[in-house]
Amino acid sequence: MLEYFEIHPDVQEAMRESIPVVVMESTIWAQGLPTKEAINALMECCHIIREEDALPVLVALSGGKIRVGIRMDEFSEMLDRGKVQKVNLRDIPTCIQRHGDGTTTVSATVFIAHSLGLPVVATGGIGGVHRNADKTFDVSADLHTLANYPIAVVASGVKSILNIGATLEMMETLGIPVIAYGTDLFPSFYCRTSQFPAPERMDDLEEIAGVVRIRNRLGMKSGVLIANPIPKDYSLSENLMDEVVEKSLLEATDLGITGKGVTPYLLERIHEMTGGATVKANIALIKENSRIGAKLSRMVYY
Repeated sequence: MLEYFEIHPDVQEAMRESIPVVVMESTIWAQGLPTKEAINALMECCHIIREEDALPVLVALSGGKIRVGIRMDEFSEMLDRGKVQKVNLRDIPTCIQRHGDGTTTVSATVFIAHSLGLPVVATGGIGGVHRNADKTFDVSADLHTLANYPIAVVASGVKSILNIGATLEMMETLGIPVIAYGTDLFPSFYCRTSQFPAPERMDDLEEIAGVVRIRNRLGMKSGVLIANPIPKDYSLSENLMDEVVEKSLLEATDLGITGKGVTPYLLERIHEMTGGATVKANIALIKENSRIGAKLSRMVYY
């Protein structure tokens, strides 16, 4: 299996010495942000993780390899080349075979982290059940991946473009523990809250780490979602988000956009309709999730 991996020496040392690691998905940096702005924000997240005495590990695909700990200059060059594929779990073998450039979604990142025994992933928001899934059957691979790989994922809930209630129901069906950090209401990415109660609330990261450790000792195969709300100063109005999401969905339907093309289109249109507020929110929440992910990694690393 390792023949398809290219692992940075710093990551190899961390694996040997059991240094806490935070694995970071790369798709979030390739969608909705200019490359320079994305790289600057990514560097800030890496700095935050290092300040918490953990190692940031960005993953991507390039040159027929899964790049674990890809260097910042290499990642920037990859984005500049264009034609970067959004890679979810099913796409990994195809992207490797074609020697393509690919950024990893949560599902691909969770698989890669588990393959190397790296237990914590930090991201923006996970995918889930789309709002029109009753017609399109559009359900993110993130959910099934979380149900099958024992990784702790820190995210600001699920993306606002999704059907949050249906996603929570699906996670219950799949046996994925969902813990909201410091809130009774499940966060919805750009918004601190939603209309849906959180399955569990915990205010202490050590208590959350205890859940992760117990799950490991029981040999349960599912991951744990730690839903960490966006910082208050960057939280957007739920009513505003519902309005712009519904409008964007109608546009996507009229244009015949389906499958993996839906999310990038919606994020770009929502960015335009909110005057760029969602970009600032996106950067703020991933920085906070990076910090929480680093703190958690020190408590659960094995």
